Amino acid sequence: MKTLKTIIACLILAISCVAFVGCNKDKEENNNGNANSIVGTWRYSESGGSYGEWTFTASGMFEYRYGDMSMNHSDSYSGTYEYKAPYLTYHIIGETETFTEHVVIEGNKMIMNGEAVYYRQ
Repeated sequence: MKTLKTIIACLILAISCVAFVGCNKDKEENNNGNANSIVGTWRYSESGGSYGEWTFTASGMFEYRYGDMSMNHSDSYSGTYEYKAPYLTYHIIGETETFTEHVVIEGNKMIMNGEAVYYRQ
């Protein structure tokens, strides 16, 4: 289970590195930078059954749930976060690393690292 979390964290980190190269400055300027704009639950799902869901609280806590319904698999992790547009920095409870993602919020849409699109629930 911990290995799966480590693999997912590494994948997120790799996507982050690629996304920083192709950041769209116009989108960064349109993001109002309000730390509260990220508060709430954001979800994506794919037709194959994969899904991911971020929940951010106003007190600086988060939970990420993910899985694949076609394989009856799900997992989650939680921790603390700080959002200073356009960067989301978070620490997973029990891990030593801190992760940073490029996040742009456009109304009810959250775009993470230029490719993952989540919708406010």
